[in-house]
Amino acid sequence: MALWYLRTRRRNCARNSTHARRLLQQSSTFLPMSAPISGGVKILFSEKIRWSIGLWFFMVFIIGSINIAIWAAFGNNPTQLSLSITSLILILAWIMSTLENKVTPDQLTSGNFKISREHIIKVTPLGKTEMRLISGVNCDPAAHLELRFWVHTGVKIEIADPKDPTPYILLSTKKYNELSAILTD
Repeated sequence: MALWYLRTRRRNCARNSTHARRLLQQSSTFLPMSAPISGGVKILFSEKIRWSIGLWFFMVFIIGSINIAIWAAFGNNPTQLSLSITSLILILAWIMSTLENKVTPDQLTSGNFKISREHIIKVTPLGKTEMRLISGVNCDPAAHLELRFWVHTGVKIEIADPKDPTPYILLSTKKYNELSAILTD
């Protein structure tokens, strides 16, 4: 009886796996298209900005030096505790500092900021030098900044919203030409 159960179970698993493979092959034609989000809204542009390799190495070396200092002063047990705590803090900082830029036909979303595309007046792609100037010396204090210091390019989006006095939004993005082309359409 147990042998029959295992044989039947193996057949069902094989049947399900071929069915899943067939469905995946059929749906692979739709993969290059924009993926829908909840509610059937089509995403025109999506980008997640995470830490670079250099920033990871820097943070790991900082945590390592802190833990070596704790090990020299207090010994092994406190070092293991501090290593686990600082590793958890490092992973949480990596997750929380991720910036996600999304453009749908109706709105622009960047981090926690959302704005309707009908309020966008002008979009300017910014290279490294322009981004450095506009995010530093020439920055308007009323502007909304969605910046990550490890990304050196971005987009300046001028808006006219009667409910919001923000003159423009400054976004960090690696695909600044593509984002500005999508927002100007």
